Amino acid sequence: MRYYVGDHSTIRSLEFRPNKAKGITYVFKNLSSLKELTVNELNGVPYSSFNLKKLKLEDLQQLQNLNLSRNDAYLHCDIQSADYFKTMPNIRQLHMYRNRLCLTNAPTLLVMFQSLHNVTYLDLSSNCFSELPVGMFDSMVRLRTLHLSRNKLQTIPKGLFRNLNQLHTLTLFANFISNIQEVAFDGLVSLRVLRMGGNKLICDCNIRWFQQYFERFNKEDLEEICFGGATKHKIKITEFKPDWWECDNKKDSEEFCFGGASKHKIKITEFKPDWWQCDNNTTKVAVSILGVVLFMCFIAGIVYYARWDIRFALVVRFGWRCCTKKPQDDDINLEKIFDAFVSYCLLDTAWVAAELIPNLENDEQFNFRLCIHERNFLPGNSIVESVEGAMDGSYSVIFWITQNFLESDDCDFELNLAKTKLSEGNIRSVIFIFEERFDKTELPQPMGIMMRHCQCLYWPELWLRKRDIFWKRLKLALLDTRPKDN
Repeated sequence: MRYYVGDHSTIRSLEFRPNKAKGITYVFKNLSSLKELTVNELNGVPYSSFNLKKLKLEDLQQLQNLNLSRNDAYLHCDIQSADYFKTMPNIRQLHMYRNRLCLTNAPTLLVMFQSLHNVTYLDLSSNCFSELPVGMFDSMVRLRTLHLSRNKLQTIPKGLFRNLNQLHTLTLFANFISNIQEVAFDGLVSLRVLRMGGNKLICDCNIRWFQQYFERFNKEDLEEICFGGATKHKIKITEFKPDWWECDNKKDSEEFCFGGASKHKIKITEFKPDWWQCDNNTTKVAVSILGVVLFMCFIAGIVYYARWDIRFALVVRFGWRCCTKKPQDDDINLEKIFDAFVSYCLLDTAWVAAELIPNLENDEQFNFRLCIHERNFLPGNSIVESVEGAMDGSYSVIFWITQNFLESDDCDFELNLAKTKLSEGNIRSVIFIFEERFDKTELPQPMGIMMRHCQCLYWPELWLRKRDIFWKRLKLALLDTRPKDN
């Protein structure tokens, strides 16, 4: 069944409310002078929906104000017929609140509104939208007022308002928007009135840009002036009386966000997140601390690796007297001839002659003096007297520990004598240089005891770096035993 309204050239305004008959197709055609058309309550049964396919609006060339509100309407048709307003090119105001356009699929929505090139006012409130397809408003380049309130929108997709350069008023209150992307309002260069109350905006770092966005609106725009839906005149808010469907209470006009942990309402303009919450500051601090720790570990590693070089460089740079230990024994003030007495097996003379003497006695910086068996013992004296005299005339005793030395007859004697001299204070230190790492069970008992309190060095393999460190450590050990006034 069809209900036909048409061929009336004089009608300028028409308000149509049918008797809720179900299954009727309504046709409005050839109303050449019609400028305002209101069609409400087309759904034949309460809580049912009306397919706009059954409302045919044809050749309404002069129509400027179309009100299709309160119809529970949606559009379901093939995509070729989806351009619903193409026969109404001069529409300026389109009211479609309290419908069910959410039942219209996204491709159909994109085509449905593509002919609204001249519309300046669009009301899509209460249409249960949970999302809007990007491109839906692209053709509405002259749109000044857009109402999207009382829907179920959860977010504003990027590019939704990209062509709305002339949009002045946007209402989004009473939705389910919890956060807004920073690019959501790109393109809204003329926006002056924005209503976002009644949403569940989360008070977090992502809302800071929104706080700054509010700063573009002056107090007059936000608090004192709004624009009426049907009129383009400025109205003081204290004098404005909205339609019943627009407002429930004053809370809708206030912009709140909700704290993530506390759940309390906070005015967006008053929300100030902690510094560590935003801009990945926690991560930055953690990375910075980690960087400092790693840098300190790196420096510590370098210092540890070059510790002997550093100490030796300080000795060379500032003089060994500022870096040596102060003697603690009074009897050390007795005159000493040698820096160290060298104890070794005669079978190991080659190492002493080729390595020890050249590296210590030929050092022009410190000019160490060593007491060597073959060179410094006076003929005619007994070995016991010579060794004891050599230790008494030296600040330190150096033991060159080899397998030959451990097997020699003089090993235990010289070790015990050095132990006695050290405990009596006649010498300041004992230095063990091991040719290799021996098992502790192979070492004499006096040596095992003395190693806990004396410096032990190991002759390194043929590697220049290790050899260099070895000689620096040995020289520093000898410098520690020299008196400062020597």
